[in-house]
Amino acid sequence: MAMEKSIFDSLISKEETLLKSLLILSINGVYISIDQLLNYFSRVNSIIVSSNQDYINSIEYDYNERGNLSFGLLPSDLEELEFQYEFSATLNENSIPNTVKTIIFSESFNQALNKNIIPQSVTSIKFGDEFDQPFVNNKISTNCKDDDDDEGTFNKESLVPEAIKHLEFGNGFSQDIKIIDQLYSKNSLKSLILENDYGGVIEYGAIPNSVTTLSREFNSEMNSRDFNAKKDIGGSITSIQFDNYFNQNLTSLTMGSSYDKEFNENSLPKQLKVLILGNRFNRKLNKEMIPSTLESIKFGAKFNQTLPNDLFLHTNLKSLVLGSEYDKPFPLSAIPSKSITHLELSSIKGELPDLSNFHSLQSLYLGFFEKKIPIGHLPPNITSLTFGPKYKNISFEPNLLPNKLKKLIIKNQRFYQDQTTLSNSLPISLESIYISIENTEFINKLTSDFVSKFIRFY
Repeated sequence: MAMEKSIFDSLISKEETLLKSLLILSINGVYISIDQLLNYFSRVNSIIVSSNQDYINSIEYDYNERGNLSFGLLPSDLEELEFQYEFSATLNENSIPNTVKTIIFSESFNQALNKNIIPQSVTSIKFGDEFDQPFVNNKISTNCKDDDDDEGTFNKESLVPEAIKHLEFGNGFSQDIKIIDQLYSKNSLKSLILENDYGGVIEYGAIPNSVTTLSREFNSEMNSRDFNAKKDIGGSITSIQFDNYFNQNLTSLTMGSSYDKEFNENSLPKQLKVLILGNRFNRKLNKEMIPSTLESIKFGAKFNQTLPNDLFLHTNLKSLVLGSEYDKPFPLSAIPSKSITHLELSSIKGELPDLSNFHSLQSLYLGFFEKKIPIGHLPPNITSLTFGPKYKNISFEPNLLPNKLKKLIIKNQRFYQDQTTLSNSLPISLESIYISIENTEFINKLTSDFVSKFIRFY
């Protein structure tokens, strides 16, 4: 009777190589080392394994200092391959089965690639921190050689599959990113991840339009020598964390927490709607830096610059958030009163400015003020009013709260006002008062009817 071919035949014939490495098979979720299997196999005369190898679809290759990975060593139906720990063995051509879809390289892997090492079936690749090899090869084409050109013609050859969807590089990667849009004719690349230490140059037009996720975080020490306002990094990207110059198609831009650089005039995208600045940003702004399409801007904790009176007047700004360290006079004239709907003032010294002309305002957050709020200063049409945790001197009186207010949020856990005075100060429109469940001193003095009608806990 003919013995069915074993998937381990090639493994056992390479016993000497395998003893230098540890190959872990994930079989039904249980990890079994090849050393353990060989020890068991040495006690039997033959091994018969079903030709259906669907149960082996994931392999983790462990530390191998001097060995290499050759053709036929891995199962032919493999889909996921991860190189663990300090694996730095040589990958021979065609050693990875053409069924593999996901490859995760070890931190130590830094082998030069060629087009026959990574099969075309792979859609996701993650390199470790030590990888710093080009993934595009400049190849001389002798077929196109001109009589007057002794060096021939350079053609760019992709060293990763054209169908790649996710490409991630570690901290050590510093290669320039060239025109990969021309190499990926299927426009399959969706996600490109570059770590904080990336110092290469991104060539003009290098990011294909298919990319929707692009990650590259900068801190204040990093330069931006390779970017300018004219560079197109992919028209399909709508949200990005980036450096000093930006893709003009972005509609949402979030700066990293360490970002603290001046914006150049007209450098922000012309279609930008949302701008979120990090906690360390503290630079002066002017009208020319702000696109007319801007609808929402949030400043971080450290921002404390005087805002010009005309800063937002050319926009239809809907939301403005000022951070906790902002102590300049509130720039009433800089805010378009007909479009603003949400306003957060975390800390402004002195008296609350008169906001009675802001008829479009629906939501107001007040962090901390030194003085009592004058009657008539709150926007007349707000439906939600929040007092922050540091707002200590909260006291309500008749006609202070607007007649359309529905939600009152008090985040100071020590807020207290007797129920009678508070009840007489509430507008008829009010539906709920949100207070901390830890504010037992206030809660215990309220009647059950008042609690059931108004009080909500957070």
